[in-house]
Amino acid sequence: MTEIAIHGDNVVAHATAHFCERAGIACEITQKPDQQTDVPALILGSNVTRLLRTIDPQRFDNIGHKPSREQVRLARSGFLLSELPLGKFYSDRYGAALINVSHQELLEFVRGGESSPAVCTTSGQPQALFVDTAAPADSSQDTTLGIWYASQPGCAAANVTWLSEEFVARQFSTQDQTHFIYTGTEPTESSACHPSLHPFLDELEFFRPLADEAPLTSMYSDRTAFLGPAFSTSFPIQLPTFQTGIEDAWVLARMLENYEDDIALALTEFERFRLPRHRKIVAANQMAINRLLGKTGAASIARNLGIAFRARFLPEMAMQQVDWFYQYDCIRGFR
Repeated sequence: MTEIAIHGDNVVAHATAHFCERAGIACEITQKPDQQTDVPALILGSNVTRLLRTIDPQRFDNIGHKPSREQVRLARSGFLLSELPLGKFYSDRYGAALINVSHQELLEFVRGGESSPAVCTTSGQPQALFVDTAAPADSSQDTTLGIWYASQPGCAAANVTWLSEEFVARQFSTQDQTHFIYTGTEPTESSACHPSLHPFLDELEFFRPLADEAPLTSMYSDRTAFLGPAFSTSFPIQLPTFQTGIEDAWVLARMLENYEDDIALALTEFERFRLPRHRKIVAANQMAINRLLGKTGAASIARNLGIAFRARFLPEMAMQQVDWFYQYDCIRGFR
């Protein structure tokens, strides 16, 4: 029987353990004291929620908050540039819900159940395979850009992207809190922004510098597989891409189940299925950075007009631009 050690006491690590143990693969989760902290709350797209729901459908349906719409607003005036439906419309289109969930709530869900392995702090070599799910220690960082975080009590119906010449922020609610993740240059005066943002901007806490690192070129090395944040860092504005490591976990478990007697072949097939997906996500994140950040003057106006025009006059085209991400279905490909 294949035995694996999983580094990282996080959502991806515990999802990997669950999917692998369900396939009859023994797991042990290890943790290093200096592991990087995950974002405090997440937006999970249908590509991930359909996988998590297989763990415990009834319990999963009761966690998080399902927003009704997605908005883009100007940070200074609050002007609504675009609005697209979520909720039932989203579920019908993609076959699974989009939910906002706190990291702790999601971690407790994925850890739940008698089959969840205990976390240990040892780091001995596994008998067969080592699975790394933890983001690497900071090595080269962009010193001009960072990520800040704040939260307030309450729950709002919409997920909102706020655009400014200095920053881009995502505002979204879990069941009892509204979260605000700010990406850009260091915050200064909040008075230049819409009044609804002042409580968040006045209480921003530093989260971490914005990583400026190229992803690894391979998803495995010898008998070590790299999943999710261990392979590539996602842009925080694209929050749903943070948990694509759960897709990695599902596919790795299927490959280990199919090629139990040949770990090398299992890893080769795992990379063959997952690497194109990751490359596309990295390219989309970089495109979002180029499109949303660092725009001033005429470039900022052109960006805003493009967002408004596409959502108001070509809404189907706006939806089609994200279909490739949310329609991705691991279960259909690897039953």
